[in-house]
Amino acid sequence: MAASRTLSIDKVVAAATDIARQDGLQKVTISTLAKRLNIRSQSLYHYISNRDELVSLVGAHVLHELYQQIVDSIVGLSGKLAIMKMGDIVRNEIIKQPFMTSIFYMMQVNPHEHNVQAELEKIVEIVKKIVNEDEEIKKTTDPQMLIGAAFGFIFIDLLPDHRNKTKNCQGRQHAYDLMLMRLISPSTAEKKGVE
Repeated sequence: MAASRTLSIDKVVAAATDIARQDGLQKVTISTLAKRLNIRSQSLYHYISNRDELVSLVGAHVLHELYQQIVDSIVGLSGKLAIMKMGDIVRNEIIKQPFMTSIFYMMQVNPHEHNVQAELEKIVEIVKKIVNEDEEIKKTTDPQMLIGAAFGFIFIDLLPDHRNKTKNCQGRQHAYDLMLMRLISPSTAEKKGVE
């Protein structure tokens, strides 16, 4: 099995992330990953200590990609435009990768989890910076409230019962955008009649 000679932690995490995206997080196991990489399961323990660490690294990898996409997309934007753009990116990416809700839950169960936490903190810092640099938004918006509301909305959208009842994706996107706008500028959202 020559594949293990060219193996790296980056390749391990990328392959595990592909499995999660294609088949769901429950399929991210040591044996499934070893088969995907064409190596023995024991070889993976040179890179990871157990499945929990592997799942953590997958979550961190996805959040790092999300962070990069946000940074690239909001260059030149500030204030409301930056928050709305960032919010749309986060929603679209998490909806495409619903396994991330399990990874966020894992953070609650394992408070010492640091891989996902570190990447999530980078995204939180972007929100704080955008909010704190705009005096109007700073008066009405708390970054933690904004982040909590956005992720809460996304997670509810991902619930199986909710997805089956709300087939209109465009309507859900509009409701999400309205929520963000009301959080960052309550009076403007009402004046413009955004409903």
